[in-house]
Amino acid sequence: MQNGRHLWLNIFMLIVVCINGAYTRRDSRSLALQSIAESGNLFAESIFQEILGGQSLSERNVLISPLSISIGLSMLREGASGKTLEEITNGLRINKDLNDEDVRNGFTELISAFKDDRNNDEDVRLQLANRVYVGQVYPIKQSFLQTARSHFFADAEQVNFGDMEAAAFTVNRWVQQATRNRIKDVIVPSMLTNQTAMILVNAIHFKGQWKYPFDPDNTREERFKTLSGQELPVKMMQLDRPRKMKFAKLPELKSSAVALPYTSQRYSFVILLPDPEVNLIDVERGLKDGMLAAIPSRMRSTSVDVRMPKLLLESSIDLIASKSLENLGMESMSTEFAEFGRLSEEEGLRITNVIHKAFLEVNEAGSEAAAASAFIAQARSLDIEPENAVKFIVDRPFIAYIFDSITRSILFVARKVS
Repeated sequence: MQNGRHLWLNIFMLIVVCINGAYTRRDSRSLALQSIAESGNLFAESIFQEILGGQSLSERNVLISPLSISIGLSMLREGASGKTLEEITNGLRINKDLNDEDVRNGFTELISAFKDDRNNDEDVRLQLANRVYVGQVYPIKQSFLQTARSHFFADAEQVNFGDMEAAAFTVNRWVQQATRNRIKDVIVPSMLTNQTAMILVNAIHFKGQWKYPFDPDNTREERFKTLSGQELPVKMMQLDRPRKMKFAKLPELKSSAVALPYTSQRYSFVILLPDPEVNLIDVERGLKDGMLAAIPSRMRSTSVDVRMPKLLLESSIDLIASKSLENLGMESMSTEFAEFGRLSEEEGLRITNVIHKAFLEVNEAGSEAAAASAFIAQARSLDIEPENAVKFIVDRPFIAYIFDSITRSILFVARKVS
């Protein structure tokens, strides 16, 4: 590579958090886990594309945790029946060769892979939790609650949804604690009624310190060019010198990618950077068939000189009101035709809200990400410095993601365009 080569970036950014299986444990994954993880990556791309395309967000930042959404949907799937079950299964891109037990066990292994991350590294932590809140009007089947507890590690708590303020406070307090105060007010009292039967909640929190921290003294105000061509001031971080990192050229996407390592080998923050003059929207459209999760396996160790902006992103979306799930084929769950025969003996339950909130901060020391998804059911997350280092300057649209190589699952996806 030529010295001083620049991999220019557009003002679009996608951030995904995943976990890598670079060591022996990955080889012991069951076929069910492998299939569920692959399905999760396909779902991640489809839900991300839907949110981008469905809301005219070409000039707006986006941040979601497809892992949080998919785990919530997988719990809800355990209560679905008939057409609703079929729609959720297809929407999650679950392999049709898997039976219910395979799917259930695959998600159990997936969640366990995160919960069992006992690396004792105070600098890198990932926490994942699920919970079920049940009301007093519509009885929830014990078989469903048992499955939620044994396979999704989700304890159940009874609340009085008639006291909307108190019920919302109870749910929000748990989410806030599970995400270390990063996600607040995931639901509001007006979403609840006397007819609320249940709320399924998933929460994820990740915090990691860079293996190669950026020196705050090197952070400078520089210009960041947006998709529209406008230049905005940003705080641009810079490594003290080029470092050995995983890097890849991706000609089919007209992009390059680099993986910034954390102190734990399990995690990395991957940035996908379009080539000069390439529109990031075109790169987004080319993401399919699990390409994001496959990028790290194509990387090779290279000396890279990284400059990137500090980030602080927050987002909130109702996947029902936005029709994001409906447009992915999950149509009946929010209608009078919803079928949740495995959830309750009572008829007429439907999903009124799927609230998803996410948070991401990237600074000189590392990054922190959190997400929560709430499903509301009513009655109807020291190297040698080579001379020729790749210049990786993130001053225009780009894609980035934290990757987990054990489960090869996408946790967070974000987009920065301004």
